[in-house]
Amino acid sequence: ASGPSGRSLPVQVIGLLVKELSVLLQGKTFTNQVAAVWLKALLAAHASQLLADPTATAAFSPLLGLVETRVGCLAPLGRLRGRLDLMLHQVSGDDGHSGLVDTQALVVHQDGDSTEEGSDTLGSEAEEDESEDRWDELSENEVENMESEDIEEP
Repeated sequence: ASGPSGRSLPVQVIGLLVKELSVLLQGKTFTNQVAAVWLKALLAAHASQLLADPTATAAFSPLLGLVETRVGCLAPLGRLRGRLDLMLHQVSGDDGHSGLVDTQALVVHQDGDSTEEGSDTLGSEAEEDESEDRWDELSENEVENMESEDIEEP
């Protein structure tokens, strides 16, 4: 299961195999992947013979252009895949949310004094009236103090 080895190939057929693999690599199917595995094994097993053969460079020139083109497409394809994954995730709603905002409170604060059921968040009406009375008294005292200061100045 380690893949093809290509070690037992005669030297005369290596150049022909490289040319045939370069044709298969230009396809867009599963044969493309198989040809890539074979080419990798062939290069690993017969690297010295391929370097010594002057016709091998002519066979590898189209492969170099093909590899450069495909590597140049990797970044845009990766961005496209990310966008598609995001859109599919949003459309399918796999996260369980129906797009509505959850309005339930995450934290509820309760004072020790407000143990009564049905009490307002600001307190009872009696407390509010008492607070307003104190405010009115303070305001009247301030007005009287300001008037007395105005009278004493001249």
